[in-house]
Amino acid sequence: MKARLLSVLALAVALTARADQPVRFTAMDVWFDASDHKLAAYQVEVRYDVEHIKIVGLEGGDHAAFADAPYYDRRGLTGGRIVIAAFSTADGLPTGRVRLARIHLQVEGDVVPDLQLRLMTTGDAEGRRITPGVSVLPANTEPRKEK
Repeated sequence: MKARLLSVLALAVALTARADQPVRFTAMDVWFDASDHKLAAYQVEVRYDVEHIKIVGLEGGDHAAFADAPYYDRRGLTGGRIVIAAFSTADGLPTGRVRLARIHLQVEGDVVPDLQLRLMTTGDAEGRRITPGVSVLPANTEPRKEK
């Protein structure tokens, strides 16, 4: 009985502590730089701080070939790791630097969202692997141009 009471009390304290944390919403953009290759498909693993961040939405990118939201597993929205992927068979595939996805976040506390990306695979229209640069930035921020 005492153990159960202590468990309930500990849970109540934890919930109260979390309720005092400020909550805000923000978005991060996933950028690719495929150089002169035509990007047809991608798969990226995104890791995030599960204690302070929840993914509340995903949307597609700027280029028409990737305008639809990427595919993902719903368990990744709150699990600290999500894999996003998309492909296109369109004629006009993107080259160069392009925003392919926007990740909407609920952030708890004063943490700065730090998403860790790992490029799993990418391919061109002929199915060949390419190795584009991949980065994540706050929404509406363009990557700096390489000199």
